[in-house]
Amino acid sequence: MNDTETEALRAANAERQRRYRTQMNDTEIEALRATNAERQRRYREQMNEAEVEALRAAHAERQRRSREQMNDTEIEALRLAHAERQRRSREQMNEAEFETRRAANAERQRRSREQMNDTEIEALRVAHAERQRRSREQMNEAEIETRRAANAERQRRSREQMNKTEIEARRAANAERQRRARSNISREESGTRSAVDSEWQRRLRLRLDGAGLLHVEVMLGHIVALSHKTLLALHVPCAKGLYPIRWET
Repeated sequence: MNDTETEALRAANAERQRRYRTQMNDTEIEALRATNAERQRRYREQMNEAEVEALRAAHAERQRRSREQMNDTEIEALRLAHAERQRRSREQMNEAEFETRRAANAERQRRSREQMNDTEIEALRVAHAERQRRSREQMNEAEIETRRAANAERQRRSREQMNKTEIEARRAANAERQRRARSNISREESGTRSAVDSEWQRRLRLRLDGAGLLHVEVMLGHIVALSHKTLLALHVPCAKGLYPIRWET
């Protein structure tokens, strides 16, 4: 079968499942999901890492193609339905099961990231941020605050179960991500900033030279000057305020 026929078959199967689920109550739906998840778990246990990753990649590709054929409203509706299913599922789990699932998910993401280069990771982050932005635009302030509070509480519980070494490792990884993000500032922006700084220093030097100074050196916002032994300090006005000049004899 070609891709079009495969997608048509999947769509027909999904429609049959949808009609079937509309005739079931929540308990039956959750039982069916649990059975399906158990089958998938047993199946994955018999596969090696490469096969598991290949299966995930194929599933992600199917989802990507399916999303390309949906408009934004349908995508958001699908996300909301998925979030609701996860919420109901979490309500039926105790804290230990919840943390176990989080740990397993984090491990899967870690293994997936190890196989991606920096460009792919950044692209994934940007896409995720864009999805969150669109989702927040459709939420009111109360819903946003509720979600933030729930997220903060989850992070707090997670940190309580981590030792200091793990916390430091996570902080270091976060700092490294931020460093890479900052390094993506374009050379044009950096050049503009350097040009402005150089022009400010040039004008300041001309002003000081006109005052009869012999030598001026600019060091990280502090100006050191060599001149008359009788003068101890002088303040020179500039764009950022008054900068002290220390006279060395």
